[in-house]
Amino acid sequence: MKRIVTLAGLLLMSMLIGLAHAPRAAAGMFDSNSEVTYKEYWMSHTQFTGGCIDGLPENPTGTWYVEPGKLNECPKAMQITLPDNFASAIKAEIYLDLWRNHDVPSARFRVNGNSTVYAPNVGYEWSRTPWIGEIPLTSLVQGVNTFTFWGEHGLYHIHDISVRLYYDETHPLIGNDVTPADGELLTITSLDDSVAKPAYDGGELLVNNDKLTLTAQVGPGASYVEFHAYYDGYDVDNDGQNRDWQSSNRNNRWPGGREIVGTLYSGTANHIGTKAAPVGGGVVTQEWNLKHVINQPGVKFKIRIVDAAGNVREAAGGVTPPYKLIRDYPTVYYTIPDFQDVGIHMSGTQPDTASYTFTLPSDLDLTTVSEAYFLGMYWKRPRFSFNGMAPISVQDGQNDEWTLGIRPLSKTVLVPGNNSLVYSYSGSGVGHFVEEPGPMLLLKGNFTDVADVAKPVVAERNPASSATNVDVFTSVAARIVDLASGVNVDSVIMTVNGGLVQPQFSGTANNLTVTYVPTAPLPPNTSIPVTVYACDLRGNCMTSADLYTFTTEPPDLTPPVISNVNVVSTDVDATITWTTNEPADSKVEYGLTTGYEKPAVSATPLVTQHSLQLTGLQTQSTYHFRLSSRDFNDNLATTDDLTFQTKATPGDIRSSDFSACVLDSAVWSYIDPLGDSPLVWTGTGAQISVPANTPHDIWRAVLNSPRLIQYVANQDFDIEVKFEKILSKKTQSIGVLAQQDTNNYLRFNFQSEGAVTKLVLVNTVNGSSTVVFTTPVTLTGPSYMRINRAGDVWNLQYSTDGVNWTFATTYTRTLALSQIGAFVGNTGTDPAHVNVIDYFINLNDPLDVEDPPITLDVTQTGLGTIARDPDKEAYACNETVTLTAEPAPDWAFVSWGGALSGSELVKTITLVKPESVTATFTNSTLYALNVEVVSNGPGVGGTVTKAPDLAGYPYGTEVVLTATPTPGWSFLGWSGDWTATELVTTVPVTGNLDVVATFEQDEYTLETLIIAEGVGAGGAITVDPVQDTYLYGEPVTITVTPEVGWTFAGWADGSTGVSGNDLVTTLSMSQDVLAIARLVQNQYVLDVNLVHDGEPGAIGGAVIKNPDFPTFGHGQVVSVTAEAIQGWLFGGWAGDLSGDDPTQSLTMVDDQTITATFVQQHYTITMTIDGASGLPGAPCVDNPGQVVITPDKPYFLHNDIVTLVPVAAAGCEFIMWSGDLSGSDEPAILAVDTDYDITAHFAVDTTPIEIFNESIEVMPGGTMATVTWDTDVPGTSVVDYGETTLYEIGTKADDELKTEHTVLLTGLTADTFYHLQITSVDEFGNTVSTEDMTFTTSNSSGIFSDDFSTCAIDGRWTWVDPLNDSTSEVTGRQLEITVPGGDTGHTLYTNGIGVPRLMQPSNDDDFTIEVKFDSVLDSVGAAQGIVIEQDNTTFLRLEFHRRADSNGSKVYRIYMAAIDDGVLSKTAIGDVAGDPTELYMRIVRAGNKWQQLYSINGVDWLPNKGEFTFDMTVKRVGVYAGNSKFGNSPIPTYTAVVDYFFNTAAPITPEDSRYAIDVTLDGSGTVTRSPNRGYYCGQEVTLTAVPADGWVFLGWHGDIAGTNPVHTLTVTADMNVTAQFSSDGFKLVVPIILR
Repeated sequence: MKRIVTLAGLLLMSMLIGLAHAPRAAAGMFDSNSEVTYKEYWMSHTQFTGGCIDGLPENPTGTWYVEPGKLNECPKAMQITLPDNFASAIKAEIYLDLWRNHDVPSARFRVNGNSTVYAPNVGYEWSRTPWIGEIPLTSLVQGVNTFTFWGEHGLYHIHDISVRLYYDETHPLIGNDVTPADGELLTITSLDDSVAKPAYDGGELLVNNDKLTLTAQVGPGASYVEFHAYYDGYDVDNDGQNRDWQSSNRNNRWPGGREIVGTLYSGTANHIGTKAAPVGGGVVTQEWNLKHVINQPGVKFKIRIVDAAGNVREAAGGVTPPYKLIRDYPTVYYTIPDFQDVGIHMSGTQPDTASYTFTLPSDLDLTTVSEAYFLGMYWKRPRFSFNGMAPISVQDGQNDEWTLGIRPLSKTVLVPGNNSLVYSYSGSGVGHFVEEPGPMLLLKGNFTDVADVAKPVVAERNPASSATNVDVFTSVAARIVDLASGVNVDSVIMTVNGGLVQPQFSGTANNLTVTYVPTAPLPPNTSIPVTVYACDLRGNCMTSADLYTFTTEPPDLTPPVISNVNVVSTDVDATITWTTNEPADSKVEYGLTTGYEKPAVSATPLVTQHSLQLTGLQTQSTYHFRLSSRDFNDNLATTDDLTFQTKATPGDIRSSDFSACVLDSAVWSYIDPLGDSPLVWTGTGAQISVPANTPHDIWRAVLNSPRLIQYVANQDFDIEVKFEKILSKKTQSIGVLAQQDTNNYLRFNFQSEGAVTKLVLVNTVNGSSTVVFTTPVTLTGPSYMRINRAGDVWNLQYSTDGVNWTFATTYTRTLALSQIGAFVGNTGTDPAHVNVIDYFINLNDPLDVEDPPITLDVTQTGLGTIARDPDKEAYACNETVTLTAEPAPDWAFVSWGGALSGSELVKTITLVKPESVTATFTNSTLYALNVEVVSNGPGVGGTVTKAPDLAGYPYGTEVVLTATPTPGWSFLGWSGDWTATELVTTVPVTGNLDVVATFEQDEYTLETLIIAEGVGAGGAITVDPVQDTYLYGEPVTITVTPEVGWTFAGWADGSTGVSGNDLVTTLSMSQDVLAIARLVQNQYVLDVNLVHDGEPGAIGGAVIKNPDFPTFGHGQVVSVTAEAIQGWLFGGWAGDLSGDDPTQSLTMVDDQTITATFVQQHYTITMTIDGASGLPGAPCVDNPGQVVITPDKPYFLHNDIVTLVPVAAAGCEFIMWSGDLSGSDEPAILAVDTDYDITAHFAVDTTPIEIFNESIEVMPGGTMATVTWDTDVPGTSVVDYGETTLYEIGTKADDELKTEHTVLLTGLTADTFYHLQITSVDEFGNTVSTEDMTFTTSNSSGIFSDDFSTCAIDGRWTWVDPLNDSTSEVTGRQLEITVPGGDTGHTLYTNGIGVPRLMQPSNDDDFTIEVKFDSVLDSVGAAQGIVIEQDNTTFLRLEFHRRADSNGSKVYRIYMAAIDDGVLSKTAIGDVAGDPTELYMRIVRAGNKWQQLYSINGVDWLPNKGEFTFDMTVKRVGVYAGNSKFGNSPIPTYTAVVDYFFNTAAPITPEDSRYAIDVTLDGSGTVTRSPNRGYYCGQEVTLTAVPADGWVFLGWHGDIAGTNPVHTLTVTADMNVTAQFSSDGFKLVVPIILR
């Protein structure tokens, strides 16, 4: 009975799971999906000098990291030598192992002083982020390359640096070792079934037991091999892709791995594994434990082979087709969305703990969970705890710190829903990193090995089936449940309203939600059909697609609802936000009046969260605005008139006790980043409520705490802030934010750590936050904080009562303050938090009274009474008061003033702050208002107007007096019965009044100042005339005189009364003048051109500028140095420099251009030939020989490789080299670096011809032997041989003169003893012979040859058809074996021989067999070959098969596998070049030594990986056909066509001539055959009978009959034919019998 495995608890949450099957972005360490080759050049760790101390390296001799500083403080110049010539290479990449590159990436570098600055765009505060970037080949040089690194924003680490040069056969590197080792994956075996699958077959892998074993064939020269997998799992390389080639970094400290407690840890981390390669090549095996990998499709494998020189063949042999990883029980993983990395402790600069909420499904049933694993990336192994368990290390046992932490975890510590996760300091070392992308929990269901046969089912639909009135914008979703292996996302098919859609995936594979988000609304009032179809990873598919329908809503006629309107304003702009209950567009109409006279601002996207910005506003002004939003169906919603107020220009910090009942928007802005924290005014403070379950923190560049802020000028200050409530729960916080911008600020705050509260100071620079101070404090009630700033020094104090203060810390930080305020927040476990900001006071401008009562002050002018209801001294927030005016007799009420307006006798006012109101009464008496003008100086100082201008005024009339000064005069003020200083003043008439307006003549000052941008004074300013003060209209001339090399750039910002850029300015004085002249030192460009006088494209050197600036000031001295690389000379300067001194200086007085010419050195080789001493004309004196120089060039370049081959003349020999070369190497090889004068010495060859290295190789089969030998000089080749020393059989000879000799003896008899003698004669007739040599031919193998030219299969063959589905037949010249396609393949591997085959017995002797195939593998997955059997479990598989590469192109391969008792013992594989039309295979056996060779023409033979050893008892040999599944290709039907099967000891010659036609002549004549040779079955042959003269042809007899002299027959066996002829005269002979 099938045991049902459930994991209901693992079936929810759309949190994370990496089910997406889109291709990954270009990222990752080794992400190639096809075979590529490159060479890696690593930077030595002697150059990794840590950071800087006083500008000097921290570790001069090298350490494990380098920490660059700013470019002008502590850059790091580091070098990599590229010894190889890469002019033809494909591309270059640089690899950086970056750590702590910050949220705003800081790393910068340039190459060889080039102008291009590279800024790796990856980085986190506490994480590793490997980076690979392409750099132009032209920026690199052969030889030493300098990389200059610095930090743009802050310090960071580099742990390793390398350069990769990509190359191939058509784009080679040229150097000493530039050839990568070869290899390919062979098999993949699951522990579940122990069946070794050919790696490139693809398909399914059952991994219930979490173990796979991979094997690879690695060629000679490899140092180590890495195994890599492409799958969905932990994002170890932190590139945002869960599904990719998983590896995280490359560490050159241990490039090929290192031993740690018996385990090999590679220089590459977090891949399957690394193994050392066998010397000389061979098979490598790697086990993969998949405990941390979920069930999934699309898994691929590859290997990466590296040699000792750094040559890499990545994806050697290609990438495998996709595999499915299948378990018969569920596996799922979960992560923390939007995780941010964190430092733990870090020498006390960071908290000792970091808390997170890890959410699991709320319906998680832990009884269905068998195992849990906790995964993450860390530095220095912090501890962790779930839900209060005892903390344990993140890594178990002896795992390397650089590898992925995989920690088994008891499921009992987990709970459904929210889990508390706390990382903590281990107590030792500087601290720890918890790195991006954060932790992962992997849960595994209860184990079973019962095959999963259950089909996926649709468990939930949204909208529900038959739902009505569904929003036309709704997303359509279905939840598919599969309780075992999980849903195969590649199989999901979804349609909506009859159209195929591409859904989004979320949740786990066992509880997969597929969601379609419409890009356009669904049709209204329509029944919408939805279908969903899926299969699981086991291939169990839904019987039919799940079909359901829902009905959409009627057409929408309802306008959107606008709510949550909020305005955040500054002095010159405002941001208005609002929400709508459905998607709609956005529009704001606004202006200073309800006419909304400003141009409207709008946005067309349909959204529910709206935000528009208004700019260019007036300061301290009230604006009216109106919002409108229109939905998709053209329904429009518009608000009533609304208002907001802009603030004053940022200035001093303003004090506030928040005692009003509304926000003072002229001073404060309320920032609620997440829109979830309401602000309430209590009358004595500002109450902010922060909800639970969401962090409201200020850290890095994320400022999510709700806060009240002021926009202020950058200033020194003293502020004091009081918070009313204590912090009751862990991670609640309150404090002050002093901000420059989002990425730069100081945070001062109280923060609860649970049992203790701490005062914390956080410094954030360019988005990087650091805790710079923390101390425990005891708070039992309200908390107080004081912050003092003086320049860059910040002082922090705190108090528990507002009277007694404790100094906390002093900190130095440069900050351009732009806003400051108080905040309320939470983080970590995110508890709800309500707190009240009581007051925020600038101690330099304190409040007169804190929290004054809300009062209503009522005053009156004239006679009457004012009644109030209610009549109280103080009022509550938003309390309404009614005022009633009652005039006295003979008096009338005029109007209200102050906080009220209008003339109604009864008026109400709602109080939100203290207010003042005036009531004005009047009567019928008229009063005079007299004004006198007084001018202090000659002339009239001004005039005064009255409004209204009347002879008399009723009591209480307000008269506006306006003073207008004459130009050049100032108004001093009003005196007499009215005192004021404003030009315009309002005077209430309360009787007869006399008022005096006083004016004074102005005097103006003129000051001058020079701002010199450069080195020096820059020039001078003169003023004419020079006076202490000037009167209005007096002329003054200002003259600017720049020095040489300087330019007047105009009057600078800050000047008053003067503008423009004229050198001479004449003013008519009308104000105080401040003339600030901006003088700029002229800047000049120094262009450097390089001329490389050498080979095209070659680079001969560089020019170093000191200093190296983009421009230089007038008169600045610049030193330039021309540095030539090896093989080049500096040829001199041109342009604005001359001469050939490589280092010179220029004084910059203009733009200058210089040209440095580098001349490539040409080297010569002078060769002298010297013969031995002797008489003139003697041998080896006049013409002893020559030296062949390769390459043959008129000159050579630096590092050219030159080969010198001495060639002696006849009768001479080479002796030695002298001069600039010594020794006697033949050939001699030079790496050219100078001119050479060399003498080659020759002498008379006095040595007779010599024979050595004699060898006799007896060929298998007993009929052939190969005789080889060498001679010291060229000679002939002669072998005499026989069964005695008389060598009676004969002689094999070759007259060609050679030093390497080979003679093949054929036609020998098996198992026979032979004698032979070798003789060679040189060109001078010198003869040398060996002594008698002997050998014995081998036994015959008993294998017979067959060219399959008979009409039936020879009876010595046995037909074997394991699956009883294949056929074999002969066609007359060929054998055909046919295997059917379909679902079942025909293979032979460790599970036995499953191919149809034709076999014959063998007697286990040596042999050589050769087979020709006329079939060329027309389908992917087709195979044909030779099988050599001991039995069904021990055999040799020798095969041609066809595969396809990653581009789908066909690939022919030669393959060998040795199977020993069902176990793969050896394997070899190679590519067959070209597009062959026929294929040949030859197998040579000599004892336990075997060799497999192949050919595409039967003439030129190539080995498959060389000779190999395999012990077996050969009992049968034969040929076969096969087929298998490869990748996504179906199993093909295939026919193997065999032309012949030859034992080379007994070949059939000629081939296809099995049958004979014997012709007997009866009479005189001839018979011709066409064709005329041996014949094969079915061949047509034409016989033509031609009678002799005087004869006639009578007819055919025997196996044919007839009288036609031309007869065509079909051969089916040996045939006997008689042709009968007769002479022309006939004689009748009648015998007479006498009795």
